[in-house]
Amino acid sequence: VLLASPVSITNTGTITANGASGSNGNTRDAPGGGGGGGIVHLLAPVITAGTISVAGGIGGPAQAPGSITAATRSGGGGGGGCGGNGATGGNALTTGASTAGGTGGTGHSFQSLLDPTALF
Repeated sequence: VLLASPVSITNTGTITANGASGSNGNTRDAPGGGGGGGIVHLLAPVITAGTISVAGGIGGPAQAPGSITAATRSGGGGGGGCGGNGATGGNALTTGASTAGGTGGTGHSFQSLLDPTALF
């Protein structure tokens, strides 16, 4: 998220750029990893940032023994990265259970106190 103003920015709410949650597992695959948090950059001479959230997404939940039943099994896919790293997916275990996918890394929030007119 890029928000720029030649005068000021006043955020009285919440700007959210969180990573997505990892997928649930199924009878063939372990759960996916959470996505990395995003990037928020505010540019203005005066900034009241308010609340900014760039949290990583949570991983998909672990599965109980006997949940993964397919003959061909795979671990969960990794989450996509942005400002924060995407997390690893869960592991498919020999018991038919799985481990949970990891939580994505926290993103980044920046503030630049300047008139951005010349940048655009």
